[in-house]
Amino acid sequence: MTRIAILQRPGQAERGLYLMPLLADRWREAGIRVDTTTDPADAATADIAINHMDMTVVPQAALEVLARCPTVINGHVADISKRRISQNLLTGPSEYDGPVIVKSDFNGHGDYERREVRNSGPGAWLQSNFRKYCLPWYRSGYFGARSYRVYPSPKAVPLAVWSNPWFVVERFMPEMRNGNYVVRMWMFLGKSEFHYE
Repeated sequence: MTRIAILQRPGQAERGLYLMPLLADRWREAGIRVDTTTDPADAATADIAINHMDMTVVPQAALEVLARCPTVINGHVADISKRRISQNLLTGPSEYDGPVIVKSDFNGHGDYERREVRNSGPGAWLQSNFRKYCLPWYRSGYFGARSYRVYPSPKAVPLAVWSNPWFVVERFMPEMRNGNYVVRMWMFLGKSEFHYE
């Protein structure tokens, strides 16, 4: 029997907003064995391994172990930080004259990375809460309730943002339709794909 192993990071919820559990349910209905694991070595023993670690940067050691598997999906997806993938990044307030957006460099607002920092040792939780609740967002790295921020130009971005490793500044070039933002989604796996807006 074919075995698929879905590799997740420790502590990652199996369900939630992910599409992967729905795919796994269909594969099981088709008679395929599907296991979820947090051990790269276990995933590498499967017929097909899927790197589904919900983190911005996947440890290189995990990818090297996964490479032993005959078929690996997302086996080369090591870093999805915006500094790595964005083509609209700005590095200073003078290089562009137009609207910009301040985002987290990390995937998902850096929630996973913040949890790791908070749990990294004695006093880390207290220091993390001090940063979150006592410092302004552009120094702490926490957006707060307002989330990403849009400015009319890079010169309007607080200076501290430019040197804060938690943030990136990008040209803000949204697609608009009837006064609303357009969001496009493209999902694919192998030869199958669908998209919507």
